[in-house]
Amino acid sequence: MIFTSTWAEQRPPAPCPALDRVLPGRTARRNLLREIADALAAVGIRTILYYNHSCNGRDDPPWMDACGYAPGSLERFGARIVEIVRDLALAAGPNVAGWWFDSPSSVSAAGVGCTAPFPLGAFRYPFREISLAAKAANPEAVVSVNSQGGTFLYTTCQEYFSGEDLFGFPCCGPTTSQGMRTHLWSQMDNVGWVHTGAAFAPLRYSDDALGRFLRRHLGDGGAVCTDDEELATIVRALGNYGSSRKYVFPYLGRNSRLDEIQAAVLRVKLRHLDGDNRRRAEIAHIYEREIS
Repeated sequence: MIFTSTWAEQRPPAPCPALDRVLPGRTARRNLLREIADALAAVGIRTILYYNHSCNGRDDPPWMDACGYAPGSLERFGARIVEIVRDLALAAGPNVAGWWFDSPSSVSAAGVGCTAPFPLGAFRYPFREISLAAKAANPEAVVSVNSQGGTFLYTTCQEYFSGEDLFGFPCCGPTTSQGMRTHLWSQMDNVGWVHTGAAFAPLRYSDDALGRFLRRHLGDGGAVCTDDEELATIVRALGNYGSSRKYVFPYLGRNSRLDEIQAAVLRVKLRHLDGDNRRRAEIAHIYEREIS
């Protein structure tokens, strides 16, 4: 389940000392975030927290002034967001399985369709530090930053793809033969990731299928191994700007050609690929055995 911790106004339903130091009176004594995460975990359902820095418009002027965003004290603003996310993560506890961070286009001038209501200059939003802060109570929590309707990645500190259709792209990407597809509003189309109790259906996708899916959205270059001709055709197109033939672009793709240094590193790593894959399978079996 995805639960909204903050949105248009910075008012989380939980204790948050970092926010109280910036703007008192915005937090709650009751820790609703932990209550929800713990209750859902007890019945085998994972919780993802949605977080918005509340500076993507002009809905909360007192907060925008106090945090430093509106006056242009952007370094101070970024540091405060890191502290707030860390406090919320600790308040919500270890049963929060993931985070979805929204509105990057209003804090990152490098983002797709920057919509910052105030000039950003050369400011770099601390995506990496925020991702680490979100894992304060659960180092295994998965993190994603809203792609705002495209495949632009604001940081490598992401474990899944999320977004929304702001720019006219279709709401869902192509469906592979394994049944996975990209949703521009949420994470991977896999109820098995959400439901872990015995009463729910087992996981739909193998580790290999999941890896192939993730590699379509994360990183540069690399390799996808498959005996699925349909999937292979899609992957080749995605690595060539989304084109399978000249002037035809059925997918939103990218240029995934490797540079020389990456190619040199991968030539060495290829020697260890089979052993690494066997070890990954062993670790996956341990997780399946111990968690079930």
